[in-house]
Order: sequence, then C-alpha cells, then structure tokens
Amino acid sequence: FSNAGDPDQAFSRFAAFFAGLSTGVQVLALLDARPVFLDLLARILAVAPRLADELARRPALLDALIEPRFATPLAEDRPGARLAELRERLSDVATFEEKLNVARRFHREEAFRIAVQVLEQAASAEQSGAAYADLAESCVASMADAALAETERQHGAQPGAFVVAALGKFGGRELAESSDLDLMVVYDAPDDASAASDFYTRLTQRLISALSAPTEEGALY
Repeated sequence: FSNAGDPDQAFSRFAAFFAGLSTGVQVLALLDARPVFLDLLARILAVAPRLADELARRPALLDALIEPRFATPLAEDRPGARLAELRERLSDVATFEEKLNVARRFHREEAFRIAVQVLEQAASAEQSGAAYADLAESCVASMADAALAETERQHGAQPGAFVVAALGKFGGRELAESSDLDLMVVYDAPDDASAASDFYTRLTQRLISALSAPTEEGALY
C-alpha cells in the first residue's frame, strides 16, 4: 500500500474491506501464503476506487477472486460457458425470487472478473465489451427462462413461442459495465390473439422485474 499514489486512502479501503469479512484470520493466512494475490488486492484498492468499494460492500467477492478461473484470460473463455454455468447454478433453485438473487451474485462475480482483467491490462476494450455482452446475454436468457416458468405457473402453458432480441450496443456486442440493455420481446402465437397478448405482457413484465428489480443482492440492469 505504501507504493500507492495515496497510501492512506488505499489502506482505508482495505480497512473497510477487512471490516466486512466474517472472519479475518483465514484471509490474513491467505495473503501471507500468496503474496501475488496480495499484490493484486493492493492494486485494486489503490487505483480502482469503484472496485474497492464493491469489495468492501461484498466481501464474498474474495471467493471469486481466488478461483483459478478468475485469472483465465477473457479471450480463452469457451463460447456459452457463462450461460452454462449460470443455468447450472439455477438448476437447484426453487423460487423465482431466489433465482433473481443467484443471477445477481453470478453477474457481480463475473463483472468484477472482467473489470479486474481490464485493470490488469489482461483484456482489451474490445474483449471486455464482448465479455460484458456475453454476460448480459447469459443473464437475459436465464431470467427469460425464470420469467417464463413463473408466468406459466400462474397462468398456464405459454401459447406459441417467443424470443428476446438484443438491440443497440447490446446487439452489437459492445457493452460497457454500466450499460443499459435495449430489449424487444417478439412472440408468435397462432391461438387466441387476446389471450396470447395478455400472456406475453405478463411475461415481459416478469422479465423486466427479473432484470431490474432490486433485491437483497442488488439489481442486474
């Protein structure tokens, strides 16, 4: 921390992070055993105030930080890997509300990983834009699944089929971390038009809630 431009501020951020931990002994042992990890943590706290604040508010991000996959270059991520992992995490979750929380935790961990790789110059702006778009696509697809299941639970089987189209920078795969999502739900239902309209209106409202409603884990988009 003494090598930072503002060492007092860097240490203050570390104090805020450390105060939020349920137990500090294991973390100190980890930092002692892995100096490289301590160097990374110090750089985040020293030069990335927003990421430092995120760590202070969500100390559980430390678990993501020490995962081997965290340091894997974004360019080496397998196509569809984020969606597969998120769907795997959601597979054992029963309620709509808990699915929202699981998605928010996953999004926070993965967005943090992308941001740190940009900070460490391990990923280019183009790679990070594509990664943020892939993360958004994974979240939208999973939350569309959850919204459909909840709508069907309350209103019966869906008539026809639907897709969620990504527009704007999302569609162009050029998202930044704080970008909004421009979406369009398109459905095709050969049955009663009025009933189909009601169903997909409810589905779209559920999807909007799944993506933007604040929960104990925050919001997605």
